[in-house]
Order: sequence, then C-alpha cells, then structure tokens
Amino acid sequence: MNWDEIGVIAEVIGAIAVVVSLVYVAVQIRQNSSSLNRSNEYAQATSVHESNSLYIQVFSPILENGDVADIYNRAMNGADLSETDSLRFAMFANTYLAYVEALYTQHLIGLGFAEAGEPEWVFDVVGPYLKKILTVPAARAWWVASAPDLFSPIFVSAISDLIDARKMES
Repeated sequence: MNWDEIGVIAEVIGAIAVVVSLVYVAVQIRQNSSSLNRSNEYAQATSVHESNSLYIQVFSPILENGDVADIYNRAMNGADLSETDSLRFAMFANTYLAYVEALYTQHLIGLGFAEAGEPEWVFDVVGPYLKKILTVPAARAWWVASAPDLFSPIFVSAISDLIDARKMES
C-alpha cells in the first residue's frame, strides 16, 4: 500500500467521521430543543398557576371578612366611604392592579396565556372590571397619587391609556 492509498483511506474515514459527528449533533439539537420546549411549557403552566394563586389572594379578604365585603360592595355601588374605608378600598385596588401588572408582564415576556395575542389582551379581559374599580373615587384618587411610584412605567402608561376619558365613558 502506498501513501496515496493511505491518504484516500484517511480521507474516507475522516468524511465518515464528519457525517457521524453531524448526525450526533443533529440528535443532540433535537433532544435539547425538545427539553427546551418542555421547559417553556412548564414555565408557562407555572406562570398560569401563580396568576391563579394571586387572583385568589386578591379576592380572599372579601370572601373571608364581612366588613371588607361590605366596604367593597359600598364602593362598587357608588356609596360614600369613610376615610378609613376609602383607604381599605384603595389598598384592594392596589392589590388588584398588582395582580393585573403581573399578568401584563407575564404576557409581555411570553408566559402565562401567551397564545392570547398582544399584551393589551390582558386589558381586553380585565378592562371592564378595571373600569369599575378605577371609577370608584377612592381607587381613582389612589391611582393618580400613588400608582406612578408603585408600578412599572410601561404598565402605568398602558393603564393610563386604558382609563383616559375616551375609554372610560360608560
């Protein structure tokens, strides 16, 4: 066997090794993609679960405490509230808006109900209820005075757009 024949054999072996390596890399990429997809599905499911848990936490005080339920009913029905009751309702609004911000943020980054579309989808779902809450004088005053310091600028801007005069008309 001469050196040319050995060179050809080496090139063939090298080509086979390259093909085997490429097949191996393709299999690894497929496995990693599958694992990544599964991880993303898990993150999305976890996000939905956490959103549901937060929702329950927001409304639990109303279900568990008659005094809080009374404040909530009076506020939502347009009754006058004492200063203390106004504060309590404003804190409910704060908690609810924190929940909405969590939904909005999850949606911005593609978690939660990601298949629903644009981030404003969140407002399509919660907008009518937000309108009710933020038209209660105590909640509206709290929003104007405190929300810009408590929530992300992008969320405050989105809510402000939602509740501007055109959109808040009954």
